[in-house]
Amino acid sequence: MELTPNLKNYTEKRLKGLDKFIDPGKPEISGFVEIGKITKHHREGNIFRAEIQLKHPDYRSDLRVETESQDLYAAIDEASEKIKRVLIQSKEKRKSFVKRGARLFKKIVYETIGKRFD
Repeated sequence: MELTPNLKNYTEKRLKGLDKFIDPGKPEISGFVEIGKITKHHREGNIFRAEIQLKHPDYRSDLRVETESQDLYAAIDEASEKIKRVLIQSKEKRKSFVKRGARLFKKIVYETIGKRFD
């Protein structure tokens, strides 16, 4: 499948909002988008596939989503929505990890230092 300017512009437009889910002070994120037509195991009609994979030093593993649809633009839309949800989930998970660590630190400090001032 050939990448047309319209298809490239549409994909870039759909993925443009992802930067608000990434911390600005962190190293840049890299990734790729793969779109194409699947015909090997389908007997009728066109099935299109969209895959988005992001690599970031803060994440323990790559963030990856893959969708299939009978419409190419619908597959791109679905993949962009899924990767947004994955980014939000991973960001919330990191925040909760930091909060749990802060709670533990506060508990330890209170148990050791707080009792001396009672």
